[in-house]
Amino acid sequence: MLPPDFLVDNEDDKYRAYVFRGEFTVSIEIEKDGEAKTKLKQYRKSWYPPKGKKTRIAKGDFIGDAYAEDKRELSITMYLASSKAFYTVLITAKDKTDPALENILNSIRLDGQSLFKQEAVEVEYTKTPLSFETLETSRIVLEALN
Repeated sequence: MLPPDFLVDNEDDKYRAYVFRGEFTVSIEIEKDGEAKTKLKQYRKSWYPPKGKKTRIAKGDFIGDAYAEDKRELSITMYLASSKAFYTVLITAKDKTDPALENILNSIRLDGQSLFKQEAVEVEYTKTPLSFETLETSRIVLEALN
């Protein structure tokens, strides 16, 4: 669940959404890829992972890795793969208790299962599920690309 002022870029066969708030940023990228799980396994062998505590993820059709570091700022990096796509989620926050950030984290679902614990958080926007395929690129993003 993203706040209403998020930006979208889906101009090159990837879907991206960005949230820039004063205290946190969220970046989500989805790349359709039928070999995403193989790609993730190859990455695991050859890359230098981000800093932070590593958690392996396996829920439904999804596998992945999450890295969380909570020093001066909260930093979460997630690489997820399903049989249909590769997902990258990057989150940084000065205040990890921000209700809007908690709402975004708690709304992440993998095959209908919550990735994070659910807590009641009051938010100012709708809880309608979001499909990136139905989103159009934000006007400001189009202007920047041209």
